[in-house]
Amino acid sequence: MATLGISRDNLITGGAARYSDLVYLSLEDKGLKKKGKAHTRLGSIDGGEVGTVADVAWRTAGCCVVHKPKEQFVAVSPDGRVLTYVGGEKLDERIEGATEIRGARAIDGYAYAFGMNREVFFRGKAKQWTAMHATPARNNEVVGFEDLAGDGKLLYAVGWEGEIWRYAKKVWAQVESPTSKILSAVVKTDDAFFACGQGGTLLRGDDDGWTQLKSGVGEDLWDLCWFEGALYASSMSNVYRLDGDSLAVVPRGKGTFDAYRLTSAQGVMWSVGQKNVLSLQDGKWTRLE
Repeated sequence: MATLGISRDNLITGGAARYSDLVYLSLEDKGLKKKGKAHTRLGSIDGGEVGTVADVAWRTAGCCVVHKPKEQFVAVSPDGRVLTYVGGEKLDERIEGATEIRGARAIDGYAYAFGMNREVFFRGKAKQWTAMHATPARNNEVVGFEDLAGDGKLLYAVGWEGEIWRYAKKVWAQVESPTSKILSAVVKTDDAFFACGQGGTLLRGDDDGWTQLKSGVGEDLWDLCWFEGALYASSMSNVYRLDGDSLAVVPRGKGTFDAYRLTSAQGVMWSVGQKNVLSLQDGKWTRLE
């Protein structure tokens, strides 16, 4: 099928699914990127059509779709600027005290932002981001969180130096990690957590501890998604599914497609690469970009 042409003038940097036929995208205009201008074009694929949300003069560190306190798309910049969107209504917010946000996730319906120096912020109300940081870096430490997962009451954060931190009963505690490689993503499954990162690193963990799996993958892994009872992982070029303790490449049809981020909603998982966007439903891949 013909693609939508989004990547002709843009690099796709992220995505967040809202419905089975609606995924929001963060884009970087290739011309503005070449000139070194900070910029994000926020848009969507809605029912197979390209939609426009907003153009902002900042790079997007992360985006997500939240359902509390109301359903909205939320995009966050590294320095804490925020844009929320729903039904054509766009509002600006600010995360006070943010130094370098690295990402944003929806957990138990609410938005969380996280980043360097082990900073974590929770959005409980519109325009209200509450700091809930782990222990800050000491001296010349360069540490931070790349991702966050859980159910609100129990959270795990992962990031630089292979760090894993657990949040329970409003207290953060660092737990032993089997790796020193940067962990880029963490996800909660039905009965455990998984994390991935540099060099194909794949970890499985719970409150009894974390172990490293032999993923069989040598390339960096950037994202994870628990979808229809299976664990999926993505690199910049492939989507994988966990088979036993190792990862197997998931065929996505004829052709060569890139990958990067994974997001799901209403029985559809989206693979969002810098050039390609594909959706998986009922075992069938559909290319949109």
